[in-house]
Amino acid sequence: MAKLALIPLVLLLFLIGGSLLALFSQLSLSQFIQLLSDDEIQFALLLSITTALISLLLSSAISLPAAWAMSRLSFPGKNIINILLDLPMVMPRLVVRIGLLLLLG
Repeated sequence: MAKLALIPLVLLLFLIGGSLLALFSQLSLSQFIQLLSDDEIQFALLLSITTALISLLLSSAISLPAAWAMSRLSFPGKNIINILLDLPMVMPRLVVRIGLLLLLG
């Protein structure tokens, strides 16, 4: 049964690996090095990595103490806080749909 749980992970790895392989197979090594030496590409990569690291740190700083408190402590309003913490899993889809509806009419 545990081996069946690995199937989606393997499929995801093949999807990501296949996409990267298809992307890199279209470039020669000299073209790839030329792209990486471009200032705009370096700025974009640095901005992406910086944004991801800041997002990781902020989400960890908020979620780890919240998860610890929700699992270990008993306090009034725990159900309301649990609902508020679950909202981000529902809201992005709703926000995207409303945004598309407003954009496209």
